[in-house]
Amino acid sequence: MSEITTNPVKEEAKTSGGFGEILGRNLSRFLPFVVVIVLFVVFSITAKNFFTLRSVLSLALQTSTVTLMGIGVTFAIITGGIDLSIGSVVALTGTVAVMVAIAGVPIWLSMIIGVLVGVFTGLLNGLMVTRLKLPPFIATLGMMMLARRLWQFGQWHHPGNRGKISWHTLPGNHYGRGGAALSLHSE
Repeated sequence: MSEITTNPVKEEAKTSGGFGEILGRNLSRFLPFVVVIVLFVVFSITAKNFFTLRSVLSLALQTSTVTLMGIGVTFAIITGGIDLSIGSVVALTGTVAVMVAIAGVPIWLSMIIGVLVGVFTGLLNGLMVTRLKLPPFIATLGMMMLARRLWQFGQWHHPGNRGKISWHTLPGNHYGRGGAALSLHSE
């Protein structure tokens, strides 16, 4: 019989680049979170009313809508799509919910109706992408324009805004082409 001899192979130890490399790799990952914490600490020290329950709740309330929209768009981006209509749909659903509540419907029901409007627009976006095979960019761009026009229509025809909304021509270039701006006037 033959003898098999094995010589152990020396493996060079994998050494990391040291503390600087580890810090650089992880700092870029957590930099936004670290900056928010540093700003929170600085503002808490410099402004006496910043770190109060009322202030923290106000910050959480102001960022909650954007946070929820960001979470939804994250799912769309992870799956390889994009949703351009999210801002206009949020404006439309809020307007519908408020208009329904002003019309006398209970608040809880008007909130459900607003959510259903959002679900319906999302369903339309999904059907346009999956069944009609439209690219997500085109489908959600169209929904964005539709939702924005419906929102403007709802704002225009709201009884509390009649006579307070006007179109203003914006200055154009030297050819005279301008745009229009919708503004609400308070009395």
